[in-house]
Amino acid sequence: MSKGNEEKPARSLPPGTLERALEEAGDALKERYPKPPRKPRGTKQRRHAGKAALAAVLLLCGLLWLDPAYRTEFHATRAGESARVQLTDGSEIQLDTATRLSISWHLRSRQARLDQGQALFTVAPANWRPFLVAAEPARVRVVGTVFSVRRVADAPVTVSVLQGRVEVRDLAHTRHSPLQLGAGQIARVGGARPPAVLATGLEATTAWREGYLVFESTPLAEVLAEIQRYRGHPVRLVGQHGPGLTLSGVFEIRNTDQLLDLLPRTFPVEIRRLPDGSVEVGPR
Repeated sequence: MSKGNEEKPARSLPPGTLERALEEAGDALKERYPKPPRKPRGTKQRRHAGKAALAAVLLLCGLLWLDPAYRTEFHATRAGESARVQLTDGSEIQLDTATRLSISWHLRSRQARLDQGQALFTVAPANWRPFLVAAEPARVRVVGTVFSVRRVADAPVTVSVLQGRVEVRDLAHTRHSPLQLGAGQIARVGGARPPAVLATGLEATTAWREGYLVFESTPLAEVLAEIQRYRGHPVRLVGQHGPGLTLSGVFEIRNTDQLLDLLPRTFPVEIRRLPDGSVEVGPR
């Protein structure tokens, strides 16, 4: 006895049947709905198309040569602050206290301008798009490396390299070749003489990343100027002071009051804290 719900074996079509059916249907559609005849392009049209293509190529070449900026961003810290900035290309910038910095994104370059303060750059490699830093009168060019640039009032611009290599140019001495700095080397730009490569002082120029100030036979006036950068109120050196007042040591940035209190025990000076929050350092 047969069962009503028994499955029947499927019958296969002869080979090529489906392909022929699709081809015949396509031919029928083409016959019923023919394409409109394509007009041959005249010589004048071809000439205009060629000019448009040439203009597009010239425009692209011009843009690449001019290297225009398509976006600019600004970053700043106040006295006593620090900040980390993550860039869209994977680079990172660490800003020290009282720092102003702008980043301009160009078609074939990344350009930073340090107006004031100090910043550590960890640059993501991009051979076709170098990273440029302007800190008047210094120019720094890198592809991918870790370096620091410091620009403060009445002092040379200091470039310190932690990893890789950078090229440093002094705009005041353009007749001299740019400096090539390697890891562990620094250069100071902005003096009467062209900058030179220095192999010492790297610890002092980068200790701020860990929260420390490092002084190495630093004149008292420069010590106070550095303390000033981390405080919201002025620190002034007043009166006449004898020569040779220098300080060496490592001090915590977060406790500049302790450093100020140390000065009278080291030098013949006294500290006066004024009602407006400012500090005067005068002769004792």
